[in-house]
Amino acid sequence: MAQEKESRTSFELSIPGDPGPLFTYVYDRRGSLVERAAVEKGTVSLASSAAALLEGRVIIAPDAGERPSLKRLERIGGYEPLVGLHEIPDVIEIPPPIVEVWPLCFCQVKGRVVRSDGRPICDARVHICEVDHIPWIIAKLPELEVLKLRDDLIEILRKPPFPPEPIPGPDPAPFRFRVTERAPVPEAIRPTLNPQPEVPSSKLSLVQPVVLQQLLSLSPTVVRAALVENYQLILPYLCYWRWWWGWFDCDEIAVVDTDSDGRFQAWFIHDCSDQPDLFFWVEFDLGSGYETVYHPPFACDTHWDYVCGTEVSITVTDSRVPACDDSTAVGSQVNVLSMGRTVAVREIENDAGGSASEGLTQTGQPFGGKLEPRVDFGPDLIGKGIEYYRWSYQRLSGPDGVTTTLDPSSEPTGVVTPLTRDVIRHYREVSGAGTSYPAYLLGPLPTSVAPAPNLFQIRPELTPEGDHEWRVLDEREDLASGHFETTKLAGTAAGGIDLAAGRYELRLELFDSAGALVNWTDEGVDLGITDQNAPFGTQTVTISSAPNYNRILDGSGKTRGFRTVLRVDNNGCVAVVHPVGGDITPDPACGFHEYASPSDDVSLSFEASHPNDLGTYDFDVVRGATSHVAAAETSGQTGAGGYDGFSNLGGSTYGKDVSVSALVGPCPSAAFAETLRVRATAQNGYSRIASYDAFDSAGFALTPAETD
Repeated sequence: MAQEKESRTSFELSIPGDPGPLFTYVYDRRGSLVERAAVEKGTVSLASSAAALLEGRVIIAPDAGERPSLKRLERIGGYEPLVGLHEIPDVIEIPPPIVEVWPLCFCQVKGRVVRSDGRPICDARVHICEVDHIPWIIAKLPELEVLKLRDDLIEILRKPPFPPEPIPGPDPAPFRFRVTERAPVPEAIRPTLNPQPEVPSSKLSLVQPVVLQQLLSLSPTVVRAALVENYQLILPYLCYWRWWWGWFDCDEIAVVDTDSDGRFQAWFIHDCSDQPDLFFWVEFDLGSGYETVYHPPFACDTHWDYVCGTEVSITVTDSRVPACDDSTAVGSQVNVLSMGRTVAVREIENDAGGSASEGLTQTGQPFGGKLEPRVDFGPDLIGKGIEYYRWSYQRLSGPDGVTTTLDPSSEPTGVVTPLTRDVIRHYREVSGAGTSYPAYLLGPLPTSVAPAPNLFQIRPELTPEGDHEWRVLDEREDLASGHFETTKLAGTAAGGIDLAAGRYELRLELFDSAGALVNWTDEGVDLGITDQNAPFGTQTVTISSAPNYNRILDGSGKTRGFRTVLRVDNNGCVAVVHPVGGDITPDPACGFHEYASPSDDVSLSFEASHPNDLGTYDFDVVRGATSHVAAAETSGQTGAGGYDGFSNLGGSTYGKDVSVSALVGPCPSAAFAETLRVRATAQNGYSRIASYDAFDSAGFALTPAETD
């Protein structure tokens, strides 16, 4: 009998071979861990009484951590020696087949948590779970569920699957689509949440005949065995079958925090004969304790057969979650990265000499709204006594981008004006009241604080809390070094006639602690721009020295600042559909026209304009509810010649004569809808400014004229 002393229990183990260090885990009847003790020289000594051991569960296994779950020990082949016993023997023999799977393998899990814009998330709490192996789940399914799984698999192999219903919550949709004129078709039949198994290009016809015969058996036992043996057939489709999701369970193996670059790692042991299936979910402290910010369904986001040591990328789309501070400048560099998120400095046309294209993007877009230059200031600047910066602008041209003809009530040329809208940075503050994110003002600083007017502080390395916990809560605030509010320029009527439109020089200058303008060359300050176009996403962004075009140079060729030219235009568009005319009877009031012959012409015309021709148009004609009349449709650039047979009739009016037969098609009488969309091409560094667009529509009907 096992020895008992002062309620302690001990017994010896007979262990074939040398499996390495072993531990004994004791659980109560509810599955809660009561005790963990090392096996010393083949002897187990436990604080629990023999009665407690026989009422609960005792498992012997290699080291599985301080508090492993019962399921965790089952996964790694733990041995339960007291099942069915009424007393504890003096010696317990561990069967050789159990010992053969020991020792176990170590697996490194690593990954990175980022926002949808690619910036890392610090201090996130990542939960790493091991999902039940699919064959295990199939083995315990009721027979009716086994047959249902078989039927669903056969059905989905017979025909291409369509995407499942959208998954509720903040996570990205699990499928991508390519939209065609007929119907949405999956571009790739697999979830994009993580590298799920690829859907086989072959379907039912390429399943091995013997496997197909087993799957089609009338015996649930045969079907179950076939599904277990060929479970890889099922993996690509798990996200489609919501009824299946409830069978998944997850055993947590580690909880880790992300570092200053959003990275995490953990180690755990697993059965060497099988690769683990891992699932990840993420929490973040938003100020009142940790909240779940990423938790897709197990079936859609499990990393099946995870290859130990490979990096998992987790993208959190919850906009409340801030990014880490992500400085890239080194030493005394000043790197001017982009205007907002989508336009790098290198993407702004630099045709000098008054060209109308200067200051447009490489795709011909002007700028409008509030513009936010993003700058990375090197960490050595403040140590050199360079503590401040200032953004300013001056107008270079009139609204057409070339001449200097201006309305006297609008913004003048040649006047340098500083940007004065507040620039802030959020930082993390933890107190007894919880976590908060105060805003720190960089400028413009009052002259009681700064040595000159309209100066902005280069963000210090440490927050007011004395740490590095700067946070990006709102990219349009926390990443902007300045705010060029083009809709507040004199003469601007956003979406109306913009008298302040034209080319503007935007310049950045540095100032020392005494308020003196800094000569960058003399102070060893290098000016850089990115080698890549924006948005930068998850790619590595590299920096090259800025060309002279982007430098403010003095007479000796030394750099005194950064400059770029922006073509600004906040004009709205005009869209007017004119009444139809031509050989048909006129009826502009009711729009119901008669024609004498199918060869009669119908004159279609419209006005699509933008004051500086920085817009595009689409004119569509639909017969009935759905039939587009291709011969009557066109699109193009405002102010340019016509397209698709439409002629520029003067100014911004376009027209074309279309035969009645081409319009009515197989219908002797038909009704038509005309729609005109004129889109401004202006953008603000994040998206095209759709509020400057114009839209108009009209309708008409054609019917044969009555004959006597």
